Amino acid sequence: MTENLKSESCKCFDEYLAAVREKIVNNLGDNAIDTKVEWSNTTWILGGDYAPVNPQVKFEYRKIKKGGEIAKGITKDCITVSANFCCFCGRKYQKADK
Repeated sequence: MTENLKSESCKCFDEYLAAVREKIVNNLGDNAIDTKVEWSNTTWILGGDYAPVNPQVKFEYRKIKKGGEIAKGITKDCITVSANFCCFCGRKYQKADK
């Protein structure tokens, strides 16, 4: 099953990152060397077919204390969202057999 998923997988993220890297290197010109361009929030999932990058959703809120008062400080956190489809070509990701 894993071999089948690899053959059907799109290369959109690799191709898009290569195009972005080329633009960045061209725009920097001769003023930069050893340029590193990579996705942030990368994910490694064992089994199945998934996007290599998961976007983060940041949120913040104020807690209510036990006595009912509103806390002065703001609590900040984030979650990641896993895509079901490739955001570039629209291909549906195939989940691994359990």
